[in-house]
Amino acid sequence: RAKHKKGEWLGIHGGRIVAVARNMEGAVTNLLNASIEKNDEVLTIFTGDDPRLREPSALDFIMTAFPGLDVEIKKGGQSVYPLIMSLE
Repeated sequence: RAKHKKGEWLGIHGGRIVAVARNMEGAVTNLLNASIEKNDEVLTIFTGDDPRLREPSALDFIMTAFPGLDVEIKKGGQSVYPLIMSLE
């Protein structure tokens, strides 16, 4: 299990913490690196109420880091998790 400190971003996959980082970009990148399988083609992201995600370009780094994925971003509106992601 990954250790984390207050204020760090966590990436959870299969009920386990698989990524810990100081920022969203690091946590998301590490989470996807740990989660993507060979046949995955589509990443759907549901954004929560986090104000940092209101900027349209806030998640552009994902398309740059994972050019082989078709990324769909939808407003989920969840209050607890800033991002919920699904790979297909």
